[in-house]
Amino acid sequence: MSLIKTSSWSLIIVLVSTIVGFINQKIYALFIGNEGIVILGNFNNFSSLVYILASGGIYSGIVSLIASSKNADEKSNILKKIYTILFYYSIIVAFFLFLSNQWIYSLLYNKELNVSKFINFFFYLNLPIIIILNGILYVLNGERKIKKYVSILITLNILNLLSTYFLVKFFKINGALLSVFIPSVLTFFLWISFLKEHIKLPTLNFLSTLKSRTYKVLIKFSIVTIFSTFLLSISQIIIRKLIINSLSIEFASYWQILTNFSKIWMGVVAGIFSMYFFPLIASTDTKKKLQNEVVKFLGVTIPFLSIVFFFIYILREYIIQIVYSKEFLDASYYFGYQLIGDIFKTAGLTFGYVLLAKKNFKLYLISEFSFYLLYICLSILLNSLFSLTGVFLAYIFSYITYLCIQIYFYYIIKKKHENTVIR
Repeated sequence: MSLIKTSSWSLIIVLVSTIVGFINQKIYALFIGNEGIVILGNFNNFSSLVYILASGGIYSGIVSLIASSKNADEKSNILKKIYTILFYYSIIVAFFLFLSNQWIYSLLYNKELNVSKFINFFFYLNLPIIIILNGILYVLNGERKIKKYVSILITLNILNLLSTYFLVKFFKINGALLSVFIPSVLTFFLWISFLKEHIKLPTLNFLSTLKSRTYKVLIKFSIVTIFSTFLLSISQIIIRKLIINSLSIEFASYWQILTNFSKIWMGVVAGIFSMYFFPLIASTDTKKKLQNEVVKFLGVTIPFLSIVFFFIYILREYIIQIVYSKEFLDASYYFGYQLIGDIFKTAGLTFGYVLLAKKNFKLYLISEFSFYLLYICLSILLNSLFSLTGVFLAYIFSYITYLCIQIYFYYIIKKKHENTVIR
């Protein structure tokens, strides 16, 4: 599938999710306020980390294995092992979350908001369903069933909007937390009868699955995914607490708003990376072709994003008022910093996906750790000097450094494979 076609499908998903995201943010602003938005941010970070742990972090590996399977029997065998891993991992993680709920609750929530402890229990109970649904989506991506893939995501977004409105309106912060995972559960039961050909029942012999070649391939992607997600979640929790403690929860809400906006427009880039760039680079076996694809990709995405970001910056105050309210207009002051950082982030991720596609996991982990360590340290330093502006400057400087590291590693890969063949 071409970059244009893939971008079109990705754009459809992002347009729907962007509209839903904007409306949801407006609902949050109206019903749960600054404190609720910050708490919801904590729960989103927590749930993202849980999804990675409960899936074993194998999602990226699923796309690679399914796309490279040679026949129906091989694919069927791979699918059975994938769903076995997802099922047992999610059950094990849910069990330990149940045991640790008291500590998790105190870590995530402000006691004054009176968040129900049953929210977390209900989340853990439905965790296997959510993990299996996500696994199905990655299988569809690997099979290039893009229309069905997009249809499920649109269903998920529509249910997300409806559940957010009704749950938040009637149950406030508890409803907002429920709306994070309830749509996935509903989507699973709505689509399950149409997805039988893409699902295999897990085997009872979990240990034999762990000894298989499939698992050995997946575990490498797992380590990378868990490590990166852990660093992302922990860094955001640390920086959010830093802003609350040194400035105020109001400033933390401005930072959270910009982080939420960034997730929306970077979703376009993420879709193109996963649906087009990653499989393309994985199948590229010569240095010349690799370089051509990287240059072509950067030549399209960076100018396009720069133009889009320019108009977003011009309209930033209108966007904030439409999505949130006039009370959050001060967040517009920081919009430019976030957008500049996201440009460097996109460029850096391009080279990062080359490392992943070529299975240079060690170099990728080094670059990820370097970025998050630098981001946290610079945030602490620059926050003390320039207030919240310093945190956004730390974001920019960290991604500039990340890009430089990734470019350096990229040339290491090229130099290493002097025989022009890259595997």
